[in-house]
Amino acid sequence: MLSQVESVEQVIKQFDSQIEEYCHPFNQAVELLDTIPGVARQLEQLGYQVNLEPVSVAS
Repeated sequence: MLSQVESVEQVIKQFDSQIEEYCHPFNQAVELLDTIPGVARQLEQLGYQVNLEPVSVAS
């Protein structure tokens, strides 16, 4: 069971890395959206931290 969890965690890390790579060209747009009051909170819910680094989002 533990090995299955570790395997799933590794796959999640790989997806996180790919998502970060794909989102990189949009960091400037996300930064601009972050200047709109109330949008920063929604961006965090979509997987962006305040520092604009993509993070994993629970589904």
